[in-house]
Amino acid sequence: MAATLAAVSVFSGLADTAYAQQRLSPTEIAARAAVTPPFSEERNAATGFIATRTFYIGRMALTCKALLGEEESFPADMVAKWRTANASYARATARYTNELLKSIPDSLGAQALASYINSTVRRDGQKAVDDVLKGTEEERRTACMKFVILFANGQYNVSDKEPFFATLQELVQGFDW
Repeated sequence: MAATLAAVSVFSGLADTAYAQQRLSPTEIAARAAVTPPFSEERNAATGFIATRTFYIGRMALTCKALLGEEESFPADMVAKWRTANASYARATARYTNELLKSIPDSLGAQALASYINSTVRRDGQKAVDDVLKGTEEERRTACMKFVILFANGQYNVSDKEPFFATLQELVQGFDW
C-alpha cells in the first residue's frame, strides 16, 4: 500500500494565492486554512495516511469476507480491532481533521475540503486494495489470507517505521489549537 498519501496537501498549491484585495473562492479559503498553523502539509499528510490505512483495512476485509467465507461482521470487526490497537492515532487525526474543518470560515470551503479528503482517501485506499487483489480467485484468496495473517501479527499497526511516525506522535501528544 502506498504509505505516503498526502490527502490534504494538494490544497497547498492553492494556498500560495495572495489575499491581496481579492475575494477568495471557498476552495482557496480552505487551501489557505489547510497550511496555516497549527495546520500543515505534513500533518495533513499524516492524517490522510491514517484515514487511508483505516479505509484499506475495512475495504480489504469487506472484499475478503466472501473469498474467505467470513461472517458478515468481519469488516466492521477488523476496523474496530485496528482502531482499538491504534486508538491514540485514530483519535488524534480525527480531532485534527475536525479542527481543520472547523477553522475554515467559509462553509462551502469546509464542505469542499471534506469532500476532497473523503474522495482522496477512498480513491487511494481502493487503488491499494485493487493492487493487492489482482489475479485469479485463488490468488485473491491467498492475498486475503496473507492480509489476515499480517493484520493478526500487527503489521498494519502504526509503528516507528511509518513515514509519518514523528508527526503522528506530535498529533497524539497534542499541541495548542
